[in-house]
Amino acid sequence: MRSRTVAALRAGKGRCNVTRLHRIASLCSLTTAVLAYSAAARADGLRLDACGTATPTRTSIDVQIVEEVATTTAELTFPAGCTGTRFLFPVPESASVIGFAVEHDGEWEPAVIAGNETTTPDDVSQGPGGAAMNTNLRKWLGSNAFIINLPSEPTDRPLHVRLQYIEVLPYEFGSVQYRYPFADYVYAQGGVRESFSALVDVASVRPIAGHSSPGFSQHSTVEEQTANHLKLRFQAASITPSDFGFSYGVTQDEELYVNLLTSHERCGEDGFFMLIVEPKHDVDESAAIPKYFQFVLDTSGSMAGNKIEQARDAGVFFVDNLNPQDRFNVVAFDDVIDPLFGQPQAVTATTQSQATSFVQGLYADGLTDIDTALRTALSSPFEDSFARILVLLTDGEPTVGEQNPSQILANVKQANTHHTRIYPFGIGSDVNKSLLIALANASGGQAQFLADNADISKVLGSFYNKIDRPVLIDATVDFGGIETYMSYPEGPQDLFAGAQLLIIGKFRGAGDVQGTMTGSLMGTPQTYSWPMTFRECAQGQNSFLPRLWAKTRIDALLAQIEESGVEDPAIVEEIKSLASRYGIQTPYSGYEMGEDYGTGGTGGYPGGYAGSGASGYDSSHGYSSGGLESVGCQIRPGYAGSLPFGLGGLACLIGARLLSRPRRRRS
Repeated sequence: MRSRTVAALRAGKGRCNVTRLHRIASLCSLTTAVLAYSAAARADGLRLDACGTATPTRTSIDVQIVEEVATTTAELTFPAGCTGTRFLFPVPESASVIGFAVEHDGEWEPAVIAGNETTTPDDVSQGPGGAAMNTNLRKWLGSNAFIINLPSEPTDRPLHVRLQYIEVLPYEFGSVQYRYPFADYVYAQGGVRESFSALVDVASVRPIAGHSSPGFSQHSTVEEQTANHLKLRFQAASITPSDFGFSYGVTQDEELYVNLLTSHERCGEDGFFMLIVEPKHDVDESAAIPKYFQFVLDTSGSMAGNKIEQARDAGVFFVDNLNPQDRFNVVAFDDVIDPLFGQPQAVTATTQSQATSFVQGLYADGLTDIDTALRTALSSPFEDSFARILVLLTDGEPTVGEQNPSQILANVKQANTHHTRIYPFGIGSDVNKSLLIALANASGGQAQFLADNADISKVLGSFYNKIDRPVLIDATVDFGGIETYMSYPEGPQDLFAGAQLLIIGKFRGAGDVQGTMTGSLMGTPQTYSWPMTFRECAQGQNSFLPRLWAKTRIDALLAQIEESGVEDPAIVEEIKSLASRYGIQTPYSGYEMGEDYGTGGTGGYPGGYAGSGASGYDSSHGYSSGGLESVGCQIRPGYAGSLPFGLGGLACLIGARLLSRPRRRRS
């Protein structure tokens, strides 16, 4: 419907659709009153069995962070339970599970990747008689849940499990953020933890500039600290859980920061790499590239309550923080598409006032027509010298108009003649994750996913800060004679001040080379260069890279399936092969306890992870101890020619497409 209150109608935007007055009569004369929904908090795992749900009595986590890539190993102890046990964990939306094990008679018995579809909340029953999972539990699990059936154990024995997952951490203006979901599921037995411990080990080529752990600082001890290495231990007893957060800063005083990390599974084979490019943070808005910014907002009925309230706050924030040289528009949609302007407008006091009234007047009702909304926004005229950015906020699947995901993708590709970057934000467990990821992949954007109870306005505000000041558009990287392949993200990228560009892929060859980046600045071609080294053999170094690349490759293959609408057997087989080799859960391959469970543990996980241990930094070779290796450099102004500012990239540009698991595909 026309999602407007009387304030917006008086401003001349939006009108009551007479043919549907039975749906909106009261809303044409009154501001809609909505009740904020308070979702249950998330926790660090649940034991679900015939007796109900239980939270851990003890939690211990080990977090290894290398250049913003975090590997978390969580060990959880549950009280004795009943038969029919399942383990459930609300994996962070940007993370990917890479290992699971159960302790049995003093040995760790690892789960294995099986060629079966991943268990989802739809497959889980709760309580006597096979009752369906309740709504609170489903919302708590979110859209990236890890669920595994466990072997029968004596009911008088505690359950001890170990879960491992990997993620690229959010980065913004020199600050790296880590969060572990430690808050209780309020409907479970238990609550107070007998003990909580965490070891956080950070290794960085750049000097570490401070750290913070709100709510847990009184429980922390610094075990090791140098300019490039920080190890903290947290220890607490008899505490009521709240989410565990940790952040640290890194310095950026040079014109352009470039860091190349390489790894080999075996010497003599092709290697894996991750390239990080980042500019100085203090780029003045007058020096930033102007942008065409469009906020496409789902106002269908499912957005009612807290979601639409926060979406309005985010929209007002966007409007208030536009740069004077920008152009912008807001497109609200349910089953009717309602753009604020016919095309993006210049930023003036008048247009900003109109936009604020428009956004504040939004309310939620109707169905969801994503296809028409995106095609409408993309049909606007653009200028190639501008950065083209479209933010899509939705909490559901298409329910009206074109609903076939493959056709929606085809329509959007055809309409996107100006190469606009699409950044979808999906809210809750009902979004079509694979569709939103494919939309981002096809346009060079990034998809992000939020829990139902997430702080939407805060997340969107943080995102906008990172894309506020483009400094190079349609940028490509040349690796100076080194053959790179299966690299992601694919195609030209837009780069932003205060953020990072991350490229991950495979390579052949070795040596010292000159890397170059070419793009457009205010319509004028620009080229930057820097030295970097591809090592001949980095076996055992940056051992997280092969898995990170494999997850990237898997998500790219899943996007191919989504775009074509056909489950090509060869693509499915490659996904399963990568999942089995690297221990990565996919929609086609889930974790199961092996048939030989209880016959003697092997410990560890498929592929293994080399922790960082004690790390040291050498200016010639980077980190060489504790399983870490990186070759980095600070680019001084001379390398960037006479340009007045540096470059940056979109923080965690590969975040959701690297690490978020698309929902289960059903045939």
